[in-house]
Amino acid sequence: MAIYEYSGYDSSGRKSKGIVEADSEKSARQKLKSQGFFVSSISLVGEEERGAGKKWWEFSFSDLFSRITLQDVAVITRQLATLLRAGIPLIEALDALLEQSEKVKLKKVFAHVKGKVNEGSSLADALEPFKKTFGPVYINMVRAGESSGTLEIVLERLADYYESQVSLRNKLYASLTYPTILFFLMGGVVIFLFIFVIPRITLIFQEMRHALPIYTRLLIGFVNFLRDTWWIFLLLFILAAYLFKRFIDTEKGRYWWDSFLLNLPLTGNILRMIAISRFARTLGTLLGSGVSIVVSLDIVKNIVNNRVLEKAIEDSKSAVIEGASLASPLSNSGVFPPIVIKMISVGEKTGELEPMLIRVADAYEDQVGSFLNAVVSIVEPVMIILLAGLVFFIMISILLPLFQMNQLIR
Repeated sequence: MAIYEYSGYDSSGRKSKGIVEADSEKSARQKLKSQGFFVSSISLVGEEERGAGKKWWEFSFSDLFSRITLQDVAVITRQLATLLRAGIPLIEALDALLEQSEKVKLKKVFAHVKGKVNEGSSLADALEPFKKTFGPVYINMVRAGESSGTLEIVLERLADYYESQVSLRNKLYASLTYPTILFFLMGGVVIFLFIFVIPRITLIFQEMRHALPIYTRLLIGFVNFLRDTWWIFLLLFILAAYLFKRFIDTEKGRYWWDSFLLNLPLTGNILRMIAISRFARTLGTLLGSGVSIVVSLDIVKNIVNNRVLEKAIEDSKSAVIEGASLASPLSNSGVFPPIVIKMISVGEKTGELEPMLIRVADAYEDQVGSFLNAVVSIVEPVMIILLAGLVFFIMISILLPLFQMNQLIR
């Protein structure tokens, strides 16, 4: 059966839209009409509706708010695993997910997947057109689970994996929200003072023709300089951004930039811990689901989002193919901390590599949270002190000359 997307009005006259399964467009219209629905438009859900072929300028805010998030993937994976664990057949489980899904895009995905599975396709093959939504980790693990007859177990592991990724992302957002708000607040205060307050005070000083303190003259000179040359800085910024984008789009430039980020004093440690946590959890989850280590390393290489780590993983994959252990080439790369190498080595020797990798991921995710909290606890008061100091300097530069002029007038 084909999947059709429709829009129109229900029996009470309210505008609505959704999807329906039918053998043809005519059957879909008849089915909706029997339900008291007046159809204004109906179309077959094909590649374009699933996102392929959509032009870059075709954007709407409804697409933004209805997009499938990592949280959505975690939730539906957990639900599907629970249904299969309860002995419900895959087609009926997919049908249940289709009925209860609230997002239209999610309904389209499961309508297509259900249709393909109903035609005899495997679940992994049915998910293949939605690789951008689910990712190679998800699809390869589902394929391994289907091959080994442990699909529900693999789905539970996938749910654990995505829930941990959501948890890590939430930690990052929670830690960075307040400093980000504070940063923009500082910028807003400074811009307001420089645009609305200082220029007006400057006019008063010019009319009074009174000798001004050195710090006041410096402030006025700086404001005048920015007023006269702001467009030069804007052009330079745009040019620099363009050249930088061109540079990091090259393989050499991207490698240099990723290496630079990893070696930064504070953010470098955070980025390294996040990347290692993602590497360890993904590799452990893939291996535990029956995916071969070579295929797993090839998948993991593409999700760490850092060229330096990608090269280290690629070199490790080549060494593993030649018969080496995983710990040895990772150690030679110089990218992974010694404690991670040691735990991987112990896991390989004891035959418990998968659980050892999950422990590494848990430990590093905890470290990310603790490290972020420590950094934020330092950054917040520093930002407040800087803002207070800047405002104090501006106020003194403005108010003190005014006070001196007032004294002279008296």
